Amino acid sequence: PKEHGTSQQRPDAEIRQEIHERLDEDPLLDAGGIFISVIGGRVLIEGSVENNEAKHRAETHSRQVSGISGHDSNLCIRKPQ
Repeated sequence: PKEHGTSQQRPDAEIRQEIHERLDEDPLLDAGGIFISVIGGRVLIEGSVENNEAKHRAETHSRQVSGISGHDSNLCIRKPQ
């Protein structure tokens, strides 16, 4: 069994991959305009989403991934056409 502790740092790429999968699996979210970067365990989610609900969902998904050390969101809501 893997021990949970500060010694076990998840690779950034693995964290990023898991966030992408969570976003892609959400039927109420269009993840096409969302960009994720992970540096030293710190998540940055940016880009644009269609509405406030989508913004909230994307931020929640990206916060729930294990092994992250911090979270920043620069998501903006697209202006209606």
